[in-house]
Amino acid sequence: MTALLWLPGAATAQPSLLFQGVSELADAAEGVYGDEGPRIGPALDAMSRALDAWNRESAREPSPAVQARRGLEAAAKGMPLLPLAAYRKGFEQIASGDFRSAIEELRRAAAADPLVRGAVDGSSEWHRVRGLAYWADSEFDKSTEQLEAAIRMNSGDERSRLALSRVLTSAGRDADAQRVLEDTLRVIPASGRAHWWLATSYEHVNRFADARREFEQAASMAVAGRSYLLATVGRLASGAADNAGAVDALTRAVADDPGSPAWHKLLAGALLLEDRPDDALVEFGAALRLDPRDGDAHLGVGQIYLNAGRTAEAVDALRRATELKPDSIEAEYALATALTRLGNGRDAARYFEHVEQVQRQRLADRRRTLSLDTLREEADLRFREGQFDRAAALWRGLADLYAEAGRTQDAARARLMYEAALRGGSTAR
Repeated sequence: MTALLWLPGAATAQPSLLFQGVSELADAAEGVYGDEGPRIGPALDAMSRALDAWNRESAREPSPAVQARRGLEAAAKGMPLLPLAAYRKGFEQIASGDFRSAIEELRRAAAADPLVRGAVDGSSEWHRVRGLAYWADSEFDKSTEQLEAAIRMNSGDERSRLALSRVLTSAGRDADAQRVLEDTLRVIPASGRAHWWLATSYEHVNRFADARREFEQAASMAVAGRSYLLATVGRLASGAADNAGAVDALTRAVADDPGSPAWHKLLAGALLLEDRPDDALVEFGAALRLDPRDGDAHLGVGQIYLNAGRTAEAVDALRRATELKPDSIEAEYALATALTRLGNGRDAARYFEHVEQVQRQRLADRRRTLSLDTLREEADLRFREGQFDRAAALWRGLADLYAEAGRTQDAARARLMYEAALRGGSTAR
């Protein structure tokens, strides 16, 4: 999270100071280093002082709930804000604008927090902090041992469970990390962070339906920044050919963060798949009001106009798209098509020719890449088989080809492998 948050429309600095305290509390409560406990009380005190000063002001404008939404979204900055389960109720009260009750609830949570009480020798928190230290030194087995000890002593230790999943991932034990998150949710079903990380884990192993379900769960628990999660739900729904589900998720993302052009564009794309071009046009228009230089949005508008037979309007939008996205052959091709329909064959031919040139170049680059990849695989195979003369010849040729293609890192590695092959395979690969 960030430090000072500026809230548009606030009459005084007090709302900003209040949310500065919220931001500091959220950072400290993460406990990722194990020594943040002393920061939690002062953050709550700062929130309380700011609220007292704010209450002494005249009428609040806008309302506390609106201020809360702005402050939390500014803190989240496009990413999900998923507090630990122990602090979640207090953050939800902040989100509703009930700041006084929120501070009281957060103080109760802090009073019972092992991070605040400190790492007493032999305690669960003591084991967690040792586990973090071992993790920082990449001693994953020792870190795992300490974190598992912390969990045995305190099964509801959400921080240790989340840390253990990260340590196991760092150690390349992804399946074990996934099981830790699943177990975390059996014990602490209110762990929004576990839902989020488990969703990401499921997506990595192509369990897309499970990932979508977990992203939905995480979104329902986020106190801010949930649009990021909802957009991911929309992407997964679209990948599963559930266009209606994609529209639903992205509509919620837009409602949650209407100031993001990205969500409007994604929703427009989903609406086009549902054969709703007029609604898509509205969303592209919203994106352009937020960012008039968004080339993708101009392209979307131009394609809708082109498909609707509004050719002159399409040309205007697509010209702007090509100006803003000079490398987009999709925009150039659409513009050439629109110009042809208007009878402007000369300009159209120029764009068609450029599109064809780019396509030929990209195809040649693709073939070259495939050829180099094939040669690299053969060189690596010959090296592993002990055919060092053959491997040396292949790696030498690859070094030259990579250099010609401007792939300097690949060329350097190929030269190292060539030298290793000449030595008969002695290399630290």
